[in-house]
Amino acid sequence: MESAPAPAPPFPCCRPNPDVLSPLREGILNLLSRWTALQIAVQNQWGGHDSLKKSERLASDILSLLSQSKAPLHVEDLENLLHETLLLTFNTEIEDGSIEEVHFLFNHRLCFLNPVSRESRLIVK
Repeated sequence: MESAPAPAPPFPCCRPNPDVLSPLREGILNLLSRWTALQIAVQNQWGGHDSLKKSERLASDILSLLSQSKAPLHVEDLENLLHETLLLTFNTEIEDGSIEEVHFLFNHRLCFLNPVSRESRLIVK
């Protein structure tokens, strides 16, 4: 009698293996460096004299969110992190749709850094 195969994890690319963490961090930094709203906040030091360090902290927070989550991530998780960081750290309210655009880029570009799965990293609303 054959037993049923064990179910696969719902989104295996939510937990990248250690070999992809460095390229994942580089990808996160690359995407954040192209986000105009964040770059303006950093250049104008809206987060204080250590605005650059705070933007690097955002990259680390995103890496932690994407690599350490044991449950599937939802769109709101990343969007909330981006929104709250800009609001609380840089005193900047973003209403130009760029948070959703940045999320889109994370979802569609960074997931391919994990060779285990080509499924979306985040669950869509």
